[in-house]
Amino acid sequence: MDILYWLILIVLIVISFRLILKLAADQGLADTQNSLGSLYANGQGVLQDYNEAMKWFKLASDQGNEVAKKILKL
Repeated sequence: MDILYWLILIVLIVISFRLILKLAADQGLADTQNSLGSLYANGQGVLQDYNEAMKWFKLASDQGNEVAKKILKL
């Protein structure tokens, strides 16, 4: 197997993970919303987008996620 195969496989895994995470966050899972906020804040697997990160942190915070509440207080 060559390097191109592994690169394509890694990209597909990252895209799949991001899609699953977004679907779970859209279902209202506060921990997942917080995780998605972290991905956007840090640009991990997605383009860095602070507005999108704050959106997910706010949703998680509104549902009582303590980590998201602390992040929003910073």
